[in-house]
Amino acid sequence: MIRIIRDWASGCSGRRLRVLLVVGAALASGACDPGARQRVEALEGEVAKLNQALDEQRKGLEAERKTLQTFMSAADAVTLKPSDQGFDALWHDLGVFAVELPIVTATEKGSRVTLRLGNMTAGAVNNVEAKVEWGTDPDAPPPRSERMPLARTVPQGGWSEVALNLEGVPPDRLGFVRLSEVTIGSVSLRQPTSRVTK
Repeated sequence: MIRIIRDWASGCSGRRLRVLLVVGAALASGACDPGARQRVEALEGEVAKLNQALDEQRKGLEAERKTLQTFMSAADAVTLKPSDQGFDALWHDLGVFAVELPIVTATEKGSRVTLRLGNMTAGAVNNVEAKVEWGTDPDAPPPRSERMPLARTVPQGGWSEVALNLEGVPPDRLGFVRLSEVTIGSVSLRQPTSRVTK
């Protein structure tokens, strides 16, 4: 119990400070009051609940911080390499996509890449298109470029896999895939839960 009080002493405010004072008073009067031990145990339970609530708040803030970092690092164009790990953030008309390049396979005419688009908005986006460039060297002018449909629908807060056939460059020579100039055909939002009347 002494350790709990000591740990809280450095950052007490509001309700936590009141709980700490009551715990201290209960400990001080414990020798005279037979019910003091029960009150202390009840307060310890409340302290445990408060700590749990604080942990949940910290986790929520960390998730929000990561989302904000993703938005701040988003670009109008992303260059994906088959060897990359994780995702890049790509701006579109309504927000940001998280984009990954997890799979590259061979075709008769070149490569087939599977992209993953993560929709970070609260609405599903439809008829997604982008300028797609690909080649062997990301630092050289791209030898191939084409405007392509990426996805018919990318659900809100979810991922969608997109397969693209990239001609002329086999997987062992594919050095990059670049996405830019993303456009969205429409957005689908949830229906209103109630109607506004005048």
